[in-house]
Amino acid sequence: MQHVRAFFLFPVAALDSLFFLWILQEISSNIQQLTERRQKAKLSIYRRFWQILITTAIFSVLWALYQVFVTMATNEDERWDSLWAFEGMWHILYFVVLVAVA
Repeated sequence: MQHVRAFFLFPVAALDSLFFLWILQEISSNIQQLTERRQKAKLSIYRRFWQILITTAIFSVLWALYQVFVTMATNEDERWDSLWAFEGMWHILYFVVLVAVA
C-alpha cells in the first residue's frame, strides 16, 4: 500500500511542476513587457509575485521529497500521529501564498 501511494505522488508532482513552470513563464513574459514599457509599479508587483512562486516551488519540492522518503521508509502504524502534516502543509502553503500576495 505504501508503494502505491508513493507511485501516485510522482504524477501529481509532475503536473504541479508543469503548472508552476507555465505560470512562471507567463509571469516572466509579463515582467519583460513591463520592463520595456517602464511600468515600475506593476513591475515590482510582478517581481514580488515571481519571487513568492519560486520560493513556494522550492519548498514544495523539498516537502514532496520528504513526504516520499517518510512514506517509503516507515510504516503507517508507526507514524499515524503525524500523518495530518502531509495534507495540512499544502493548505498552510496555499494560505501563506495568499497572504503574501495580498
